[in-house]
Amino acid sequence: MAKPNKSPLRRLLIGVLGRFAITGLLAAGFIWVAGSSWPRKETGVPSELWDQEKLEWSSEADTVILGDSRAGSGLLPRVVDAAIPGRRTLSFTFSNNGYTPQYLEHAERVLVPPGRGLRSIVMSISPFALSEKQQKISYTEADHGQVYAFKWKHLTSLMSFTKPFGKWPVIDAIRGKGERGWYREHNRDGSWTGYRIPSSPEMGPARVRAEYAGAVADPTVVEGLLGAVRRMREHGIAVYGYRPPTSPELYALEDEATHWNELRFPERFVEAGGVWIVIPDQPDGWNSYDGSHIPPDRSERLSNFVVQAMKAHEAGTPSPLLFQPSPRTTTSTTTP
Repeated sequence: MAKPNKSPLRRLLIGVLGRFAITGLLAAGFIWVAGSSWPRKETGVPSELWDQEKLEWSSEADTVILGDSRAGSGLLPRVVDAAIPGRRTLSFTFSNNGYTPQYLEHAERVLVPPGRGLRSIVMSISPFALSEKQQKISYTEADHGQVYAFKWKHLTSLMSFTKPFGKWPVIDAIRGKGERGWYREHNRDGSWTGYRIPSSPEMGPARVRAEYAGAVADPTVVEGLLGAVRRMREHGIAVYGYRPPTSPELYALEDEATHWNELRFPERFVEAGGVWIVIPDQPDGWNSYDGSHIPPDRSERLSNFVVQAMKAHEAGTPSPLLFQPSPRTTTSTTTP
């Protein structure tokens, strides 16, 4: 007996669903091929997971690096560890970071407990990190919650694959300039290195003029940081500080806006018990590719300067890299 014919509506639905299925499979295949072949300009640990993991560090390192993105890309823990055997260094640095009391307290918790060898903290002091404006950008903004952390920890490949490209990489690829853009590698030790094609050293000063005009150093922030240095020294922690190198234009803007020279910050840092490291000017410059951050070869050079100063201080040997305050004379005065 012949089976009854399917209704026209049913045949239409089956046909439409079949076409949707085929279209969906083809689209998925295209997306997979495009996503797999698309050049990745961010390598290493995904930036989302990279920041999240730092917030979970506890009793992890003998040396902890503090500061903003210039510290994160400029001072490389692997260089420190290679020069000082047995040392484990981590970069507890965050973009646009300010030296808030919460951040400074958290930094101590990243260090190994007392009694487990020499403990040290290296503070990269960008002058704008001492302004009131910078304190409003908390390092805790990197914390997006447990669900977010779970996805990036356990579904890393899927999350990275579905991460949006942004419009400019697509536009540049269509124009045949796919190599343009920012390149970054995020390391498990909390540091990162990068560069930009094409190099645009005017970007950093332009951003500072627009966003940080009049961002003077806040006396409360300065005193809070120096107080933290004293507290760390009382806890047996060696505290180093330095000003990260950048483009000459940005240096001048920082000096003018924050009144850096009038602060006498290196002198006061040493008076608080810290060790201030003098980073030498380079005959060939620091070659900032965006007017703020330095490229990987200069990061290696900066890291070697810092580690040489640390070793000299630990050995008690003189070094031109170690800042020595000039003797100050006091003149007694009689109040009327």
